[in-house]
Amino acid sequence: MSTPETITLTIGGRRFSGWTELRVTRGIDRCVADFDIAVMGRWAPQDLPWRILPFAPAVLMVGGDVLVTGYVDTVAPAFGPNQHAVRVTGRSKTEDLVDCTPDIPGGQYAGYPFAAICRAIAAMFGIGVVVETPLASSVVADATIERGETAFRFLERLGRMAGVLLTDNANGELVLTTAGSAQAPGRLVEGENILHAAATISGAKRFSEYIVKAQHGLTAGATAVLTQQEATAADSGVPRFRPRVTLGETQMTQAQLQARANWMRQYSAGQATKATITVQGWRQPDGSLWTPNQIAAVSSDLLGVDQDLLVVQVQFELTDQAGSTTTMTVGPVAGYTPDPGQVRLYKKRGRKGHGRGSGIDWNANGGAGGIIR
Repeated sequence: MSTPETITLTIGGRRFSGWTELRVTRGIDRCVADFDIAVMGRWAPQDLPWRILPFAPAVLMVGGDVLVTGYVDTVAPAFGPNQHAVRVTGRSKTEDLVDCTPDIPGGQYAGYPFAAICRAIAAMFGIGVVVETPLASSVVADATIERGETAFRFLERLGRMAGVLLTDNANGELVLTTAGSAQAPGRLVEGENILHAAATISGAKRFSEYIVKAQHGLTAGATAVLTQQEATAADSGVPRFRPRVTLGETQMTQAQLQARANWMRQYSAGQATKATITVQGWRQPDGSLWTPNQIAAVSSDLLGVDQDLLVVQVQFELTDQAGSTTTMTVGPVAGYTPDPGQVRLYKKRGRKGHGRGSGIDWNANGGAGGIIR
């Protein structure tokens, strides 16, 4: 069991230390990091009302590294005859993008780069924006924030169309990126640094072929006509007939249809296979913290893994029983590439004819399937 590093919560220039429990979670599939820290039997009764209150700006650090920059959400002091305790939870500054529905006159953005729209909305909440991909410079032809739509939901919707992921960093900034932006210095190896590991391999939402159909406009003289087009991507890893058909809600070119069919095949295979790996300590061999969105070499005979995988989520923990540990969710990069399309979804009921399904949104219930190799 490793020796815990000093955990410090700084609020209004005052440093609170002595924490005995910690959980911090960050991931590329979430826009906001969160923390939960506690101390028991450390502070005297008169120290409990230290005026750590909700909404207070806070910086959580471990050693000399920042884990979360954000705000306190909840404070829970408690005491009894033999024990005193304080628990504090909070989230990254980007929590306001996730929680709030900004009242923007008109609510329309047309002809602006996606990054510029992100900066304009994030600035309303005092949040900086970090751009890590040129895809964020894509121009949004026309977009309107819907009534009751949160800031993050609006930006995430535009981000999918640009192929951009929205997450946060340790400084509480909104980060525009793509999956697998850096290589992790550390490796995850069975028999060396892996304490615990588990994997799930599912074929429940994996299909033998992905068919995308849509109309495409053509101009014949003075007459505009719509032609029906389709594209297919086959998954050779599915051994039986399992087709999946999607209908584009807007006109699409043949190239767009094929790109989307390819994306569906790759995404579903990538999403299906995930592993959860726990290591001792919070740092990689070079001294840096384990970080989401890095590509890490993973090797485990028991899990059937020997390849580079994306670190999707990182959870730092400190407990009396295990000391300091890091639990990571890893999976293929392809499973975390945004879907740029808006579609209706249904299954073929057989080789002849089509039957409508439940209308499940592919984006919210992304396909699954695949094997870690």
